[in-house]
Amino acid sequence: MNLIVISNAKTTTAEIDAVIGMFRDGLNHFHLRKPKASRKDLESYLDQIPAEFHQRIILHSHHAMAGKYQVGGVHLGRRHRKKSMRNWWRKRKLKLSLPNMRVTRSFHRLSRLLDNEEVFNYVFLSPVFEGISKKQHAAGYSERKLSRVLPRLK
Repeated sequence: MNLIVISNAKTTTAEIDAVIGMFRDGLNHFHLRKPKASRKDLESYLDQIPAEFHQRIILHSHHAMAGKYQVGGVHLGRRHRKKSMRNWWRKRKLKLSLPNMRVTRSFHRLSRLLDNEEVFNYVFLSPVFEGISKKQHAAGYSERKLSRVLPRLK
């Protein structure tokens, strides 16, 4: 089993120490998701994590830092998936500099997942359950739908 943890959108006081502890305890992948963080903020964050763990970090933003920190991959958000020559070139450049880089993505509809032609190392489905903190986020997938679709994705 692979354990994957996604960061809080905001950095908390003891977060970095907790992340390092999880890596030491065997955490496979840590998704560094700080949507409002500047490049400088993320550099400061990554500088505090021992380089031996960088291969297990997946960046959700500031993908250009992937090579400098030799992270394990990038997560493609909505703005990274827009069809443009600039985005195509950035992805191509990253793949050339980090050939073993993982690429991940989130899907909010099964139809989009099934129609997708890109190859990802893994994907997230969201929201699977009723939202606790965001009441407006209803469960997006029934158990019945998931049990029919998931075997087709292998």
